[in-house]
Formats: sequence, C-alpha cells, structure tokens
Amino acid sequence: MKKLILIWCLLGVCWTAFTQDSVNFGIKAGGNAASHAGTGLVNDPNNNIYSFHLGVFGQLPLTSDVVLSPEILYTNKGFKRRSIIFQSPYIDFSLLSKINLGDSQAYCVIGPYLSYQLEKEFLYTTSQKTYDFGGNLGIGFRVQKHLRIEAIFQTSANVWTAPRPMGEGYRLTQVTLSALYLIR
Repeated sequence: MKKLILIWCLLGVCWTAFTQDSVNFGIKAGGNAASHAGTGLVNDPNNNIYSFHLGVFGQLPLTSDVVLSPEILYTNKGFKRRSIIFQSPYIDFSLLSKINLGDSQAYCVIGPYLSYQLEKEFLYTTSQKTYDFGGNLGIGFRVQKHLRIEAIFQTSANVWTAPRPMGEGYRLTQVTLSALYLIR
C-alpha cells in the first residue's frame, strides 16, 4: 500500500510540474537491451534480454541550450546467465539534462535515475534490493518539431551479489532506443 501511495504522489507532483505554461510534456516509448556487468562476469551479447519501455516525460527549459527533463518509465530489466533468465519489471524515475550540441539538431543526455522493482521473478536468491539507482548517458536528435529520437546507456550504481555460479557481484546495465513525442 505504501508503494502505491508513493507512486501516486510522484505522479501528482510530475503532473503539476508538467501543466505549467513554460513546461512541455509528452510520451516516450521504445526498445531496450538489458544485461549485467561485474567481477568475474564476461560481458556476452548472448546474455542480453530484449524488452520495451513506455512512459511520460516533461521538458523545462533552463536556458536556450539546456532543458531539464524528468521522466517516469515502465521497463523490464535483467539478464540471462547460463540459460536462466533473470527479469523483473521496474518503474524508472529519471532527471535528465538535455544539452544542445551547437546549431545542429543533436543534443547530449545526462542525469541520474532511481528505479523501483515491482516484482521479483529471479530464481536464485540474490542481494538485489527492490530499488536501484545510477546514471544515464546518451544522445538525442530532433527529427521534427514534436518528434525526438534518443539512445541512452544506463548503468546501476548498486552492486549485488549472488550465490555461485552467478559470480561475485554484478550491476544491471541497459541500452535504450526511444521515440519521444511532445504533446505540448
């Protein structure tokens, strides 16, 4: 019940911020490839899981070249390890800065995120918490006035441990490719 109240409060704060006159808001959707990295783990593309993400975002202009963009996304994160799939749905809260790259239509995306794990589907017991936090780094491109494309790399600051044969510790990583549509 506390989780539901927290999510509704955050949505209310975001909605209030998005309805201000100078703030634009829209929807964001796309695909993602999630995996893991850590000590004793080989970064193998075959360990990726592929999923989708969907959510809302806002854009508050700070200067003519910098925009503050909070986001709330639903996504699946996890990885494959020795034919076992570890996957859980998350709600991601990101606070991104989008910085124009000169006179081009491209911009840099950087900022922190906080995730909340909605349910655990892992078969092995791990030290994984129900929350996650870390950083985002990416690039975006304005296709039209209301349409944007972004590619973002996300890495966790949490290091989790799992019993053997999983390894000493790992971090969740994710690469997303998204389409953003500004409604206002």
